[in-house]
Amino acid sequence: MKRILSFIIAFSSLAAFSQSGKIPEPNTAYYWFVNSQNKVGEEVTVNLKSAVPTSEASLANQYICFECETVSDSGNFGGKIKVLVPPWKINEFLKNYCPASGSDKPIPLNAQLTLFSWRSGQMEYLLVVNQ
Repeated sequence: MKRILSFIIAFSSLAAFSQSGKIPEPNTAYYWFVNSQNKVGEEVTVNLKSAVPTSEASLANQYICFECETVSDSGNFGGKIKVLVPPWKINEFLKNYCPASGSDKPIPLNAQLTLFSWRSGQMEYLLVVNQ
């Protein structure tokens, strides 16, 4: 089931690119969605353009969830990805990544690519800031 869901998520991301005629660029959400099966559990890099906290709670509120817009090294839009940040890292995350909002210069973030299961049972690829 996990593999089927992974395939569906990767396929839907890939379908969006085939319609646009573009190949996902490295360091973007799109790139990691397409290449997720080979990298789940590993630390990856994304270039953040903006980071906005969401109201989604995870794992008994052990993390704060941010929806982050990513861009390629050349500045092209690279999709959005959720990032889970432990509460004791929030101040550092806000200081380092939330200033990216509205900035022309992307800020690289290193985090673990994870296939995460929400309380609802929905599964999604996202990033978890290492503890």
